[in-house]
Amino acid sequence: MTFDAYLLGRSGAFTLRDTDGATTVTATVEGGRLNIQVEGAKRALGLRLVPLPSTAAINAVYVNGAPLDKRDLPNISADAQAGWARDQSGALHAMIRRA
Repeated sequence: MTFDAYLLGRSGAFTLRDTDGATTVTATVEGGRLNIQVEGAKRALGLRLVPLPSTAAINAVYVNGAPLDKRDLPNISADAQAGWARDQSGALHAMIRRA
């Protein structure tokens, strides 16, 4: 499952309801750190976060308190490794995997 979202200010959240249950994703920005919390059914999520001009550059991503490795632009498909990167437009791409 892949989502596009906009980094609007310091925090945001959404809940996906699917046939396998609900998944809630919450994101907060603290300086250059993006904290993502994922709770619920989904075990693999791809995110493309588009920053607004006033958003600080992200230089670290944490998922449920654990650092996510920075990689070359990650593949955000079902079989991709977890990781994050920014593309030329400044959008942040993240592949999240949970146990």
